[in-house]
Amino acid sequence: MSNQGYAELIKIFKGIEQEMLGAISQANVIPHNLSKGQSIEEIFRNFLKDRLPKSISVGSGIIVDSNGRVSKQLDVIVYDSLKTPLFYQDQVTQIIPVECVYAVIEVKKEIPSVEKLNLIIENMESVRCLEKKAFFKPLGVLTHTHNLYGQTWDYWPIQYYVFAIDSMDLDTLKQKIADDNIKKSRKPWNRLDVICVLKKGLIFYENDNRGWDTLPDGKNHLQVEKSGLILLRFYGLTLPIFTQMSMFPFRFMDYISKIDP
Repeated sequence: MSNQGYAELIKIFKGIEQEMLGAISQANVIPHNLSKGQSIEEIFRNFLKDRLPKSISVGSGIIVDSNGRVSKQLDVIVYDSLKTPLFYQDQVTQIIPVECVYAVIEVKKEIPSVEKLNLIIENMESVRCLEKKAFFKPLGVLTHTHNLYGQTWDYWPIQYYVFAIDSMDLDTLKQKIADDNIKKSRKPWNRLDVICVLKKGLIFYENDNRGWDTLPDGKNHLQVEKSGLILLRFYGLTLPIFTQMSMFPFRFMDYISKIDP
């Protein structure tokens, strides 16, 4: 891409970022906090719907697994648009089997305190504890695996991102997340992934070559970036992950076999 092409791309995303901030400012006029939060979530969901591959759907609701476990209510659920049976759907809520889910993004107006961060981590844990096992593995010599979080998987492990408008100081937020990872001895696949704070910057993972990583792998470390187009950087970090996502055929009988007649 030429320098002019890069300039045009930056111009486009500057416009998108300003448009998003303008829409969020309008949402802030809403007096009811719940409605205000739902408006911000819908603005971000629409951003993703317009820019992710059409093989991916974007919704909200809860995730369930074949063991009967259920996540907390989730702001943004990224799932397979072609292979997902929705167990329930209304205008604002979907119930989605975990095998069909690729990523979750929690949307916050603000992360002002450790208490708010702890709630985000609790929501993440309600997703991380779900088990993907109700799928048909391909037969034959050829197999398909995914290399994520520093290890090989025979299914797609769920990513958990955070998108906020504002937050406490980013260096403080990063340290609180790092402290929680150490305190709870979190494996890379049980940690928060990229955190985007639109008005302040990004918390991401940096490897030894000072390269940007989207996901923790046990060797890279948390880093803060406060400059540049934050929304464009977040999109650039997550898009390569979104374009790799895939799932095996869903095995519904694993769910209904647990239901008492």
